[in-house]
Amino acid sequence: MKFEKKETPVFSEICLPELFISEYLPLLSSDAIKVYLYIIYASKKGIEISPLDISKRIGSTIDFVKNAFIKLEENELILKTAEGYIINDIREIALNKLYTPKLTSSLEDANENAEKNVNRLKAINMIKNSYFQGVMPPTWYTDIDMMFTKYNFSEEVLISLFKYCFDRSALNRNYVKTVANAWYSKKIETLDDLERYYINYEKCSDIKKKICKKLGISRQLTQYEEAYVEKWLTEYNYDFNIIDLALKQTTSKTNPTFNYINKILTDWNEKGLRNPQDIKKYLTDFSTKEKLIKENKKQTKPTNTSNFVQRSYNSLNQFYDNLNTGGE
Repeated sequence: MKFEKKETPVFSEICLPELFISEYLPLLSSDAIKVYLYIIYASKKGIEISPLDISKRIGSTIDFVKNAFIKLEENELILKTAEGYIINDIREIALNKLYTPKLTSSLEDANENAEKNVNRLKAINMIKNSYFQGVMPPTWYTDIDMMFTKYNFSEEVLISLFKYCFDRSALNRNYVKTVANAWYSKKIETLDDLERYYINYEKCSDIKKKICKKLGISRQLTQYEEAYVEKWLTEYNYDFNIIDLALKQTTSKTNPTFNYINKILTDWNEKGLRNPQDIKKYLTDFSTKEKLIKENKKQTKPTNTSNFVQRSYNSLNQFYDNLNTGGE
């Protein structure tokens, strides 16, 4: 007995797994999504079609289509072959990521990890119910397990990570992993670590704003400029009062750079100057010393037999211009 399903071609359906909506949709541009849907349609119909044909069909440029193919490959939705492309089964990909065979086990291991597993399960359920409406895509379980293992995050930190990304409307895997890597680089493992990080982050953000205001900078600081500020705060342990003294040394500079300011603060740090009073005394003594050297030069005629020349500077700016702090 043979059964056939009657289907009018124009009304036939193309089904997508829910995984595509939950996992891949946030990662793709609109052009990549259109290309993906069209190549699924073409594969179902058995149509051979070129990127140029696709660009005409979806109303996009050939460059956008080519970039879309690159993005689809990066996200493992398609696989390039000698003949063309294979559209991967994303359900199989998710299953392979979830299935990790455990070859050995012991009662001691189970007892040791029992409490940890219970706490982790509670954390996962809280994340699932709070940020995924009770239905979390399977691949997130693998990512969460990796964060526990690789980053040694506590349950509270992991929940805070998902809240941080959710509050910024960026609950996609790439962004979550980026934030997780950033926290790991800051040695965040416990909730106390995270709270200290937030306090330092707020302090650093406030000082960055003050520096920008003092220097008349209306743009965002570059990654390298921010690294300088973090070094002054965390490595040198300088507060804004001391940084402000360094900024005042740039008043005669047309476009003072952060590298120049860093030379000043590095010099002070290496000389063990820890408070504004010591720094002001150092600046005064430096100016007095240079003034005396200049006066002595005027009164002393140079001789050809001199083997040593005292180097002097017209100002502190000239001194710092020629200073090598070893960080360049």
